[in-house]
Amino acid sequence: MSSLVVESVSNQTFFTREIISETKVAEFGTISFKSTSEFRKYFRNKLETQKCALILDTNLTMPNIEAIVKDGLDLKEILQPYYNALTILEQEKARSEEQHKEIAKKDCLLIEKLAWHFLKLNYG
Repeated sequence: MSSLVVESVSNQTFFTREIISETKVAEFGTISFKSTSEFRKYFRNKLETQKCALILDTNLTMPNIEAIVKDGLDLKEILQPYYNALTILEQEKARSEEQHKEIAKKDCLLIEKLAWHFLKLNYG
């Protein structure tokens, strides 16, 4: 690949790029493990040294993914951002529901006041 010059208002930067070829653990076939701990050790080693990734079926449900990550890989910390985002969304949903209840309550009171006002005008 060719070198690039990046220009900005304050300075110029020169940098070069290089394409790094993809590494694959097993192209064909499967790797068998005698125990879960052996797989965990193997995967953690690959994750640390080669930054490998697992290709998961897109049809997996979240409980299945949680089981793989927690029980199979023993990498519970990977799911923490998901749990944090889920907690925030649940809190926002609860706040939104409370706001909608308050708005509905105010609207009901307004309609009741209008009804009383029209009753007084027509029958009062």
